[in-house]
Amino acid sequence: MLAIPNKWRLFAILLASNLTASLGVDSETFTLTILHTNDVHSHIEETTKYGGVCSEKDKNDSKCVGGVARIVTKVKELKTKHRGALFMNGGDFYQGTPYYTILKYHMVSTIMSAMKYDQVCLGNHEFDDGPKGLAPFLDSMKAANISVVSTNTDFSQEPALQGKPIEKSVKVEVNGRTIGIIGAVLPQTKELSNPGKVVFHDEIQSFQAEVKKLKEQSVDIIVGITHCGYLRDLKIMKQVDDLDVIVGGHTNTFLYHGTDHPKENTPEGDYPTLVNKTDGSIGLVVQAYCYGKYLGFLQVNFDKNGKIINGTGNPILLNSSVKEDTEMIKVIAPFKENVTKVMKEPVGYTKVLLEQQDNICRLRECNLG
Repeated sequence: MLAIPNKWRLFAILLASNLTASLGVDSETFTLTILHTNDVHSHIEETTKYGGVCSEKDKNDSKCVGGVARIVTKVKELKTKHRGALFMNGGDFYQGTPYYTILKYHMVSTIMSAMKYDQVCLGNHEFDDGPKGLAPFLDSMKAANISVVSTNTDFSQEPALQGKPIEKSVKVEVNGRTIGIIGAVLPQTKELSNPGKVVFHDEIQSFQAEVKKLKEQSVDIIVGITHCGYLRDLKIMKQVDDLDVIVGGHTNTFLYHGTDHPKENTPEGDYPTLVNKTDGSIGLVVQAYCYGKYLGFLQVNFDKNGKIINGTGNPILLNSSVKEDTEMIKVIAPFKENVTKVMKEPVGYTKVLLEQQDNICRLRECNLG
């Protein structure tokens, strides 16, 4: 037998150790990377920094931000850099621009499928066109291998949604670790939207029950995707044992760590927001504003037992320095052509100025209605 010098044995051991650490196998720590959006509200194209229509002058002056093509560019970049990163959406891709008003769920389904989300939850606006406006979207998400997770909803009494692909929870393998993912939409959706006979349960109770099931299946890292609002997310996180992260939506909340954020957005809290839970552990809550202006970027470090060590990150501003993905532009093109054509058709005429200022029309009657 050929003898191997001790120095080469030591080198082999060190090399194997480094490879094991880089692959996340039997490592003392584990890093989960989450990329996320929420409340995109069909802002398919780039917008002004306030979410309005971006003019040709703004485009030429590189003042436009966001748009799904920029989101895709940044997601591709970060997924290449951070192996196993999960891409999530916290609800309300429906409504908000003529893209949805004219093209409805067909446009949303095509765009979200092309964006290649991993997991999403429903928002209250996903129910605006009733169960029949939601059902085809759910089928499209299944066809695109996108998990729709909704733990606190009961669809059994709504004929249009019976048997549709909606999960109470899903489990995914990330670099050798099993991650449990649950989801919730605010129960007030019953009053805010048009959900038919869908029943909405309390988020905290629903989460507690599903987390218990996941823990019994030896899942020790659990992420919730919610459309309940920032303050409600803080309460959910505090009271649900063994829930580690909430990726939220609904309140269009801008969270940020540091002071180098755009001046037009004032942070309402830290990113991520750390919550001291009733079980003595810590949990993290994030949200990424709205309209696709930012892509949330969160990295959470866990110990070998699945307990959070720390969390870092920030929403990434998708300004003109982020190029628009060319394949996504091609996906958008036929929808853009359709919308542009409809928007150019006259629907009526007026001889007077029609008021549409929020600071006026939200306080008194306006001639626009």
